[in-house]
Amino acid sequence: MHEPLTVMSLEKARSEFSKKWRPSPVKEKIPVLEAGGRVLAEDGISQLDLPSFDRASYDGFAVRAEDTFGSEEDSPILLKPVGTASAGRITKEGIESGECMEIATGASIPEGADAVVMVEDVTLSEDGDAEIRRAISPWENISKQGSELKK
Repeated sequence: MHEPLTVMSLEKARSEFSKKWRPSPVKEKIPVLEAGGRVLAEDGISQLDLPSFDRASYDGFAVRAEDTFGSEEDSPILLKPVGTASAGRITKEGIESGECMEIATGASIPEGADAVVMVEDVTLSEDGDAEIRRAISPWENISKQGSELKK
C-alpha cells in the first residue's frame, strides 16, 4: 500500500522549485522559424488584422440573416442568387433584402450580407432560386476582420 501524499503550501513549493531551476532572463533576437518552444520577452505587435476583411468560413450563400428567419427543412425560404464571391479577391458587389450570393470559403462578405448559409442547407430550384432550409443568426459562419489577430 502507498503512503498518503503530503501537500505543501504554494509558497513552500515555489521555494523548493526555485532551488532547482532559475530562468535565464537573457533576451535574444532569433529568426521566427527557430522560435518554437521559446517565450517572448516582450509583446508581439501586429501590423495588420487577420483576417484583413470579414470572410466566409464555409462554402455556401451570403445572406441577410433576417431573410432566413422562419426557414425550416420542410418550409424553405426562397432567395434570389445575384452573383458569386470567390476567394482571392475582394467582393465589390452587394446584396439587398431577398437576395443571396454564392460564396466560397475565404471569400470576402458582400456588402449587405451578415451571415453565410452553408451549401448543405441550400438547394437551387429549377427556376434558379436558392431554397434556404435553415434559419441562421447574424454573423454565423463568418470570420470577422481581426478575429484571429488584431492590428
